[in-house]
Amino acid sequence: MCQCNTEATKGQPTNEPGDGKILVRPLYTQQRQPSPSGKSAYPRAGIGDTLYVYREDVDLRPDLWEPVQLVVTPDVDTIRQMAVQL
Repeated sequence: MCQCNTEATKGQPTNEPGDGKILVRPLYTQQRQPSPSGKSAYPRAGIGDTLYVYREDVDLRPDLWEPVQLVVTPDVDTIRQMAVQL
């Protein structure tokens, strides 16, 4: 007979983009940070890393994370159209 623990074990936190998540740089040393909103646990990260966290967590604790501004490069056709207009 199985003497298994019936309590579900939590998997390791992942660094995956998803709905409501933004890319940030941690402002703390290498550690695992719990989610201030309680939505998730984040993997071990620290200064110099990037991490996807819920925007709500960044709003609750802006001292922990700095949002990364993403630069979108236009596609080739858009650049050609811009060059023709010059």
